[in-house]
Amino acid sequence: FSEQAAEIFGIPSGAYMTWTKMRDLLHQEDRERVRLAVEQAIRQHRDYDIEYRVIHPDGTERWVAAKGR
Repeated sequence: FSEQAAEIFGIPSGAYMTWTKMRDLLHQEDRERVRLAVEQAIRQHRDYDIEYRVIHPDGTERWVAAKGR
């Protein structure tokens, strides 16, 4: 996880991140939609472009716009 990603997700810089740990930081209402977008992108060898909410350990919410392959 990059320093910038750690800041976005509200975790310590250099923290080890897994999909499960990241998923647990997503807003509960967004988790399934994010999972489906990423799985579809992998299956179809296409990019994904999605917005979702992250819940920081202190309970604050942050919107994230993510693109990936």
